Amino acid sequence: MIVLSLAALAVSSAMAANTYYVSTSGSDSAEGSESAPFASVTKAVAVAVEGDTIIVDDGTYTAPAASVNGFDIRGITLKSKNGALKTTLKGGGTYRVLTMNEGACVEGFSITGGVENNKATDLAGYGGGVAVRNSTLKNCIVHGNKVTAGNNLGGGGIVMVSGGLISGCVVSNNIASAKGSKGGGVRTHAGVMENSLIVDNKSVASGGGVYLKTYATNPAIVRNCTIVKNSVDTK
Repeated sequence: MIVLSLAALAVSSAMAANTYYVSTSGSDSAEGSESAPFASVTKAVAVAVEGDTIIVDDGTYTAPAASVNGFDIRGITLKSKNGALKTTLKGGGTYRVLTMNEGACVEGFSITGGVENNKATDLAGYGGGVAVRNSTLKNCIVHGNKVTAGNNLGGGGIVMVSGGLISGCVVSNNIASAKGSKGGGVRTHAGVMENSLIVDNKSVASGGGVYLKTYATNPAIVRNCTIVKNSVDTK
C-alpha cells in the first residue's frame, strides 16, 4: 500500500505541471492558455511554479524595469516557439536581462541590452546578460550586454556558477568593462559549455572571450566550442 501511494503521488505531481503561453497580442489579465495567452513574460514567470513550462511566441519582451536581476527564472522551463532569431528577451539598459536558478531551462532566445552595474542581488558584478546557476541555457544568442561595475568580476555576456549547461549558443559583442573584469563573453566557475560560438567580445583584464575559474571538485569544462576574434583591452 505504501509503494502504491508513493507511485500515485509521483504521477499526481507530474500531472500537476502546467504550460503557459505568452504572445505580444495577449493580455496579462488572460488565463495564459494557448488560446488566451499572457502579454508579458513577466506575468508568466510570476504565475509559474517549479516544473511548469512557458512557451513564448515571436516578438520582443522587456525585463521588468525595477528588477535588478531581470527575469528571475527558478525551476521552470522558458522556451521560445520559433527560436532565437524571432524571439528576444531585452534588458532595459540598466540591469541584467536574466537570472537562472534551481534547475531552470531557457531555450531559443536572443538576449540583449543587459547591464550589470554591481546592483543585482544575485551574483552582483557578474553576467551582464545572463547569470546561470545549476541551470541550462540552450540555443540562445547572447549579444550586446555589459558588466560596468564590480572589482575583478565580469562575464559581460554570461556568468555560470555552481554547475549547469550552456549549449548551442552564440555569445557575441558583449563587454566586461569594470575594473579587473574577466571574461568579456563568458565567465564560468563550474559546469559545461559546449557546441557554442564565442566571438567579438571584449574585457579589460583577461579572457576576452572566455574566462575559466575552475575547481578540482566541480570543474568548468569547455568543449566543441569556437572562440575567435575576442580581445582584451588593458588601457
